[in-house]
Amino acid sequence: MTTNNDADAKNAPWWERLTDSSTDADSGRRTMKLLMILAVVILIGVSVWNFMKSSDASAENQRAEILEEGLLLLPDRPDMNYGSIPDITSIMMGQRATVSSAFLRSRPGLVGRDSVAGNRQDPEAAKAYKEAVEVAIQDLKDKKSEFPEGPWEARYLHTLQQLHFFAALNSSKQEDRLSHLNAQIAILDDLKSRYGKEGLFSLKPIPAEPEKTVLDFYYDAGTAELAFWKANHVDGALKPDQNLKIVIELENGKVLELETFSQIAPVTLANFLNLAKQGMFDGTAFFKVDADAGTFVGGSPYSRLYPDRKFIWGLESPGYVLPMETSALLPTDRGAVSVVRTGIPGHGLFFKIHTVDADVSSSVETVFAKVTKGLDGLAEWLTTEVHDEAGLTNDKLPRVRLGIKKITVTGTMDHPSDDSWKPKLLEMNPGPETAAEKAFMEKLKAVKENKDKDDSTESGK
Repeated sequence: MTTNNDADAKNAPWWERLTDSSTDADSGRRTMKLLMILAVVILIGVSVWNFMKSSDASAENQRAEILEEGLLLLPDRPDMNYGSIPDITSIMMGQRATVSSAFLRSRPGLVGRDSVAGNRQDPEAAKAYKEAVEVAIQDLKDKKSEFPEGPWEARYLHTLQQLHFFAALNSSKQEDRLSHLNAQIAILDDLKSRYGKEGLFSLKPIPAEPEKTVLDFYYDAGTAELAFWKANHVDGALKPDQNLKIVIELENGKVLELETFSQIAPVTLANFLNLAKQGMFDGTAFFKVDADAGTFVGGSPYSRLYPDRKFIWGLESPGYVLPMETSALLPTDRGAVSVVRTGIPGHGLFFKIHTVDADVSSSVETVFAKVTKGLDGLAEWLTTEVHDEAGLTNDKLPRVRLGIKKITVTGTMDHPSDDSWKPKLLEMNPGPETAAEKAFMEKLKAVKENKDKDDSTESGK
């Protein structure tokens, strides 16, 4: 017979029945054990998951740190995944002083040479940079096992190919350049075939060529650079032309003798020689003198054709620009003769003579010759008074004429330029006087009259 107490015990919650001596107590204890086991299993699972997650995060951080050591050596990188390719708009606007020669060689219409010793302006700096990059390359190769197949391997390979690329640009020896460029292209072939279509490399840095990703641009640059250096076996030794001399006669009776460097700047030098042989610079004047920088700028045909219209000197446009042919081996130090830049390219007519060493040597201007004798003949002109009249765009215009009497060319270039590059010089016509020019000339006349009056008064005392 079942009692009320038995019925109540059966209907009681399991946690109350654990204290009873009935068979339900055993069932309750078993349930509690199962729940405790389940809780322990869940706790262990969560701990293992957190440990694995922490391990994965630690491994990713370690990979990122390994790559970062190499990425820090790359110029102008916006992030750690892609590196940097110069923007074509920035190049055209002249906003980048240093654009890799490889990039220019791979872009039709922007072909130029901005590097012989390397992408760095100073040969010693280029050498130190290359050595640091090669250490980073070897370190990455030693740690290749840290990067499993997938996104991390893709980042690893991309970092490696960039390092080879910039090591090549900063190599002074031909064999080193070719070795790094071949390694870069081999890595890019592998990278493009396995990861080129993945979103990791979807970055398209140049709007003008929207179909190309960053990998395509590095491939273009690397192959163009490799082709160039295979065709031009130029090593770090600087050699002036042995069979070419230039003599510049000044109107003060002094003479400048120049040696030239067609090994570095064949197109620029060929352009200067062509104009000089035509007599383009005979009878012209230096239309800009910067005493602080110690520089003279010449090459203005208007200073010969329109000697009384000083306002327009230096406003000529020949109709073409010169490609970049700068080199760390030819900085703008004392005696350098360089092309005046118009943004990144060089002006087809204007040249600059440097009479003092720059505070910081620069290789952002194409130097095609050096004055070997007679540089002191320009020294007396450094103190020439320049114009400061309002409205004159060239405030470095000398108040007195600093003339070039004649330029004589003897001999030929040791390294002729590409014959396919034959620019056509525009017929230059300044047109009639503008209002600004008339205002300047009137002000200039007034200044002269006042000076003559003051001189007359002074002499009459």
